[in-house]
Amino acid sequence: MIAAVFHGPGEMEVTEVERPGIGPDEILVRVGANTLCGTDVRVLNGEKTRGIRRPSILGHEIAGHVAKIGPRVKGFEVGTPVGMAPMIPCRRCFYCQHDMENVCPNKQGMGYDLDGGMGEYVRIPASGVRRATSSPQRTCRPNTSRWRSRSRAASTASAA
Repeated sequence: MIAAVFHGPGEMEVTEVERPGIGPDEILVRVGANTLCGTDVRVLNGEKTRGIRRPSILGHEIAGHVAKIGPRVKGFEVGTPVGMAPMIPCRRCFYCQHDMENVCPNKQGMGYDLDGGMGEYVRIPASGVRRATSSPQRTCRPNTSRWRSRSRAASTASAA
């Protein structure tokens, strides 16, 4: 597969790499989109270095479709549209057991501890994958009437 491989500050190379294999509790996702985050830019510029493996495939804001499923993974089929969590908590420590996964000392970061989405495929623990729920019938529209009424209220208040 083709991937953008980070070798160090200022050194990223688009090259052919081996497609990742998966374990029994993992999913292989064909990347459909990966955003370039400010954190990725800081890593590439050498401003963030802690916990970054070299070489690695960066990218932690990922969406795509399931390409392969580990034998113990339930609830997904090949072709399912999915999004991924940027950090995968262990779900076993004190913090995870008390709904504080954000401070899990064993969490794995996509693009740091695990190769990320700047490649054609990404391997991810199934616990970090969620089905995409959008459809053409469900579109996000701003509530313009509420916005307009707030704007009018603000302009009326400032005119008084």
